[in-house]
Amino acid sequence: MSKTVKDVIFLLIGSFVFSLAVNMFVIPIGLGEGGVTGISIILYYTTHLSTGITNFILNGILLIVGYKFLEKKTIVYTMITIIATSISLHVTEGWGLHLHEELIKLKKLIKKIDDEAFVIVHDVRDVIGKSFLSA
Repeated sequence: MSKTVKDVIFLLIGSFVFSLAVNMFVIPIGLGEGGVTGISIILYYTTHLSTGITNFILNGILLIVGYKFLEKKTIVYTMITIIATSISLHVTEGWGLHLHEELIKLKKLIKKIDDEAFVIVHDVRDVIGKSFLSA
């Protein structure tokens, strides 16, 4: 297998794994990200536009701007990555892990009530002690 084919396979795998991370962890928990993906996530939070579509458009604009400065191989690899990431972001949209839905709701409620509140919220699965049994 040639180096170019291996490179492309790794680009595709990396794009998919990155998209899973964004759609399964970053967006459901309400986190942020840097760069074009961060802008796409902000647009998703504010307008509910697909991160895949906005990622494709914004990266496409940057690629056009940088076309004069990049080598041909870099442009091809970048195009492959932009397309793979954008498709993966779009396809995996809504695949979020729903393990912490109640914590997320609670955090949003607290933020809505008092944006400056200092509250520690932790996912507790075990409660130990007899005092919890008495009324």
